[in-house]
Amino acid sequence: SPLSVLHRGYSVAMDKSGNLLRSVKDVQSGEELQVRLEDGTLQTKVTSVKPQQ
Repeated sequence: SPLSVLHRGYSVAMDKSGNLLRSVKDVQSGEELQVRLEDGTLQTKVTSVKPQQ
């Protein structure tokens, strides 16, 4: 279940509309995101995007 994944220490990142983020290509600097953790949600703002090299 998705909640068991969060319980193991993982998180889920979503855009403001609640769409799951799967790639840095889906995010721009300055964009506001939601990060779901086991015990709640963080509202965050992206300061930079660094693709894996």
